[in-house]
Amino acid sequence: MKAFKLLLFIFLSILDLGQTSKLAAPSEMLVMYNTYVLDFVKNGATRTLGPGLGNEALVDFGTFVSHVYDTLSQISGFLKDEHNYDTSALLRSEEDSPKTHKVILKQLSDVVKSTRGSTEPGFSDAWKVHLPEFKRALAGTQGARLSEMFSVGLKPLFENEYKGTTLMSSPFPVLDTDVSYDRANWGLTLKANGNDVSTAQKYKTWYVGLQQNKKPDVRSYLSHQKITTTIARSLTELDSLDSCD
Repeated sequence: MKAFKLLLFIFLSILDLGQTSKLAAPSEMLVMYNTYVLDFVKNGATRTLGPGLGNEALVDFGTFVSHVYDTLSQISGFLKDEHNYDTSALLRSEEDSPKTHKVILKQLSDVVKSTRGSTEPGFSDAWKVHLPEFKRALAGTQGARLSEMFSVGLKPLFENEYKGTTLMSSPFPVLDTDVSYDRANWGLTLKANGNDVSTAQKYKTWYVGLQQNKKPDVRSYLSHQKITTTIARSLTELDSLDSCD
């Protein structure tokens, strides 16, 4: 049953998951699991992640995902309309209210940062293994989300506004990692349309104006933008953490 739920969730992950990214969902599961390991090794039964799991030993990735499946499956359900979900199986919290995806991703990073410097047995070794894995998974999440923001968000918005014009893109690295994403290349787009100064100003005015646009597809794009800004901030903060001695 656990294996079936894991496979089912991976299948759901490639579908349209509202505020989540169909490309980012697998890496987000790894973000959650690596957070759980560091949290468990430092805090044991008082940990934040996976409060309903046993306290005697770490569980493997498949068991962890199976346990939080009910939470994750909600992402493919009412999150499309509500933009938040119940996280009781995933996180121990004093607040009972559902949380947005942006808040969850920030909280995961905060938990990892809070574990640094633990003197619990085995923590130093766990940190050396799981901090890089966490950062890489988070960078993968960022890259996937940004690529998808371009391909299913900004690009169709732009091309619907300017019929017959293609919004060009270029690969760009996530911080100093080997993970990259596609982002708009306004220079190439302008070059393909005559390099006219007035056209450049028109594109800029349109893009800035998205912040005030109330259309659902624009609001969805801006919502994802807030999530990726949160992830970028977390990656920058995590990049300053030295390995434990």
